[in-house]
Amino acid sequence: MMQKTIKIDIDDRNTFDIERFLWALRNLLATDDNVKIENVEVYETKKGYHIYLHLKQEIPPLQCLIWQCLLGSDINRELFNYMRIKDGDKNWNVLFKRKWCNGYFSKEEKTENATKIENEIKNFLKEVKELDDDLNILKGVGSNVALSRK
Repeated sequence: MMQKTIKIDIDDRNTFDIERFLWALRNLLATDDNVKIENVEVYETKKGYHIYLHLKQEIPPLQCLIWQCLLGSDINRELFNYMRIKDGDKNWNVLFKRKWCNGYFSKEEKTENATKIENEIKNFLKEVKELDDDLNILKGVGSNVALSRK
């Protein structure tokens, strides 16, 4: 039941705000420093976007659900996900790549807009990683200086 992918369903591309999404993502990464994102995929749907954050490690279902909610995933979808978790459903985190909707199939597509958003998220994550690396180097230098003074 542990999860290795955070799946975000954005239902309205017109109201999706990438800056707000990145702000929330930055704060979540700072708060949950055990979560490391390995890869990102973004697809456009009929109404919005599907965002997949592939993690380096598995996280518990409720932590995944909280991240999905805080990153703006469709609240109705997350309510059903919560009920599935409570029922012990191992496949609780459903996000359809293709579905029947109003008489036709709706599917995820890799569009120019989706690629742009995906690249913005990847660039943001690269910057976060570089800052983390710089901070770790500084922490290492600080501890070496402290040791050499003894």
